Amino acid sequence: MSPVLNLHPPVSWGQRLLQTLEQTLDPKRLQRGRQYIASHRVPDWTLDGNRIPFCGKNRGTAYYGMNEPIRFEGCITVETLPEPLWEEATRFMGNRAGFVARLLLNEIPDSIEIPLHRNGYSLLPGRYGEDIRAECSCRESDPPCRHIAAVLVALALRLDQTPHLLFELRGLCRSRLIEYLETTALGGILATALADDSVNPDPVDSYFTRPVRADANHPVVDTAAFWRAPRQWPAIPDTPQPAPIPGLVIKKGGDFPPFWQKDISFIEVMDDFYGEVRKKARDWS
Repeated sequence: MSPVLNLHPPVSWGQRLLQTLEQTLDPKRLQRGRQYIASHRVPDWTLDGNRIPFCGKNRGTAYYGMNEPIRFEGCITVETLPEPLWEEATRFMGNRAGFVARLLLNEIPDSIEIPLHRNGYSLLPGRYGEDIRAECSCRESDPPCRHIAAVLVALALRLDQTPHLLFELRGLCRSRLIEYLETTALGGILATALADDSVNPDPVDSYFTRPVRADANHPVVDTAAFWRAPRQWPAIPDTPQPAPIPGLVIKKGGDFPPFWQKDISFIEVMDDFYGEVRKKARDWS
């Protein structure tokens, strides 16, 4: 029997967060949060580790014929995962080439849940009131209020664009992630790519190149000699050297992987094999 193809796109982490919240919250609350997103009335919010403080002003209540806005503020807190669990999870990530490649593409594969589920945890926060707690100073009596719902929906949209924020929300900051990944060979490659190598720009006086007045130190170019000069053929370029074949996947298993039963190094055998292939290719050309 031929395998069944899954033609549906994978569900993003932000959509999964909303689906989880819909199981523990009143759907009308989340719908109110989506309406705030559509009308650009989301409170100002920031991400501070596993905390999401927010603030804003609502339309207030009419007093003596005046409608004065009332300021509110609140905070959403996400439960963090134990640090030993993050050590095991990053060791799991750093030893898999496919995982490293997905993280470099700003993606989080579902397989990261394997070491977490094994210990009874999940990367995605679960029930509201347990993994996610929130409070707001507004006067709404039924929690969560519309401001909390709007920030949760905005957070889910942000996770669709930057899923790596899940690590920070669950207690693993960027510097700690790089530190854990550097303990493995493949993880070291990922850690180097994730490192922030910021370069300070050098200021200049003008965006465009300014002309320089010719003087004794800058002789005037003879345009007639330039255009009537004898033709000069370009230099023959050097013979390009064959590009080295990256052996990241081969070297990942080491000199003696489990399937290799011989005494000679598997990496050396593959180097000789690719050398013969390149030699045959040159002979045929």
